[in-house]
Amino acid sequence: MLIWISMVVSGVLTVVLAYFYFKTIRSIEQDDINEAMALAQRQKNKRLSHRLTVA
Repeated sequence: MLIWISMVVSGVLTVVLAYFYFKTIRSIEQDDINEAMALAQRQKNKRLSHRLTVA
């Protein structure tokens, strides 16, 4: 009986840890996407500003 309880507890713990692992990975990927989009927007604004300055 104790073996079944420990197997269930370890299974639940594995699922919980996997959930938080993939949630963290997804969060890091989303942060990278947001950072890349912000960089692209800054570069676009810089190019636009440069064109207005030259013109």
